[in-house]
Amino acid sequence: MIKDYDKLIPNLNEKCKLIIGNGFLLKTYKKDGHKLLIFNNIGSFKAVNRLDGDADSEVDVCHWFGRYYLYIEVKFVFDSRVPKGKRKADIVITQCSISISVFKSLSEKIIQLFRAEWDDYDNEQICHPQPHWHITSDTSVANTFNEYAKEFGENGFMAILEPEKEQVASLKKFHFAMKGKWEDDMTHSTSIESSKQVSDWFSGLLSSIRTELEYIDND
Repeated sequence: MIKDYDKLIPNLNEKCKLIIGNGFLLKTYKKDGHKLLIFNNIGSFKAVNRLDGDADSEVDVCHWFGRYYLYIEVKFVFDSRVPKGKRKADIVITQCSISISVFKSLSEKIIQLFRAEWDDYDNEQICHPQPHWHITSDTSVANTFNEYAKEFGENGFMAILEPEKEQVASLKKFHFAMKGKWEDDMTHSTSIESSKQVSDWFSGLLSSIRTELEYIDND
């Protein structure tokens, strides 16, 4: 588990200004005493994030380049624990989660394409690979079809589409592994150890994503 978590947000803000733009800033979104601390980016546009039914689904996204937008969130969860041999409890971090969502503007909609996440729950028994990808573009397009049908009338279109959707496996909850240790010990997860490790992964990931998006746009 990360020890220097207090350095992570300043490090990410510094790196992201070079990668995303000078206006980028991660700021405090939610704080609950010594239990919870969440940061997210400042953004001038609205979009739907986490399309698996979470209540707080509309978020502020910031423009990245071309028709692409980002939503970034960092969460720290803490707990009070008494160290062995001591009487006084210490506040320790029990979860560190980083989420990067990529969006694209299509006509008048900004839809989510995919999301990269890295969660460390300080628990080696967690079954999902860390870090990982979530592919959400299929859900975004399906939701867009539903919205258009409600606005302009179905005319039988959704009745035709719905059976076809049922035949395709939904991937929105699938965790596509990104950085397992398969060549060493076959574990699917890499723990979060330091702010430098995360910020290096963060900047490398965004650089790779942009390269691929520009490639498919220019193909």
